[in-house]
Amino acid sequence: MQSLAIDTEVSPPSRVPALPRVDLYGGVHRGLRLGHTKLLTRLGTTSYNDRASVERALDELEAFLDLASLHLAIEERHYHPALEARSPHGSELLHNQHREHERSFAELRRLAAKLSAATAETAPVIGRALYLRYASFVADDLAHMAEEELVILPLFHALYSDEELAAIQGKLVSEIPPREKLEFFRLMLPASNHEQRVVQLSGLKRSLPEPAFQAMVRALHEVMPENDVRALLAAI
Repeated sequence: MQSLAIDTEVSPPSRVPALPRVDLYGGVHRGLRLGHTKLLTRLGTTSYNDRASVERALDELEAFLDLASLHLAIEERHYHPALEARSPHGSELLHNQHREHERSFAELRRLAAKLSAATAETAPVIGRALYLRYASFVADDLAHMAEEELVILPLFHALYSDEELAAIQGKLVSEIPPREKLEFFRLMLPASNHEQRVVQLSGLKRSLPEPAFQAMVRALHEVMPENDVRALLAAI
C-alpha cells in the first residue's frame, strides 16, 4: 500500500501536541479497529468443518465489509472534496488507497463465496486463505487510518476553522442511514473511553428524535458492561 509519511517521534513533555480540535476520524476509526479485531478473531477461531460456524463467520464478514464500504464512500463524498477545495490533489493518495481497499473487499467476497460453496475437504484450506487475506487487509487498513489521523487531520485543521470542520462532519453523519448509523454506534461506543462516550452520546441525544435515541441506549446494553452503561447515562 502506498503510504504517507508519518512522524512517530514522541515529543518531549513540554511540546506534546494538543488533542485534535475537531476530530473527524477518531471515533469511527476506533470502532472500525474494534470491528477488525472481533472479525479477525472470529475468522481465526472458526472451525471450518462446522457449517453453522462457517455461515456465522461469513455473515459477520459480509456485514462488516458493507459497513467498511459505506465508510469509504461517505468519506469520499464529504472529506475528500473538502480537502481538494483548499489543497489541490490533497486527497489523491487517499483516493488510491481507497481503491486498494475496494480491491481487497472484492477478493474477500470472492473467497467468502468459495468458502460458502466448499466441501468438507476444501473448506479448511479456503478458510485459512480467507483468514490470511483478511489479516493482510487489516494491516493495510490500520496503517491507512493512522495516516488519516496523523497526517490528513492536521492538514484539515490548517485549512479549515473548527466551525467549518464541524459542519463538514455533521453533513457526513447526517447521510448515514439509520440502520448503519446504529451499527457504527455499536462499535464506536465500546471502543471509546468514558469521556469520548459522553461526548458521542450527548451529541446523539441533542440531534436524534427521542425514539431513535432510546434505540441507541438499548443497543448499549447489548455491547457494553452494565456498569459502564449506567455511568455513561448518569454523565449525560
